[in-house]
Amino acid sequence: MSRPKIVSALLVLLLLVACQGADASQVGSSDSIPATTAEVPRIRVTELKELLDAGEEVIIVDSRSLRSYEASHIAGAISMPFLEVDKRHRELPKDGKIVFYCT
Repeated sequence: MSRPKIVSALLVLLLLVACQGADASQVGSSDSIPATTAEVPRIRVTELKELLDAGEEVIIVDSRSLRSYEASHIAGAISMPFLEVDKRHRELPKDGKIVFYCT
């Protein structure tokens, strides 16, 4: 499988798991590529707020529909609806912190 397809598949897997609401105890290491859904890194809203308040550079991606995004979204979040992630993942930086949210 080519690298772009692997990256795309991993992004979709991460997003699917994130939207399923896994338990916070399933947080994995951010230094490795998750092999299972239990290893997908998770972040709580309070942790994200702390990062942002501390001036950390975090890309926030709203994976809901464009209509939902336009109605309300986290300040600074970009809209990338779930069904577009596979085609648009190259818009995201390769390094750095990226947080997807869907609810």
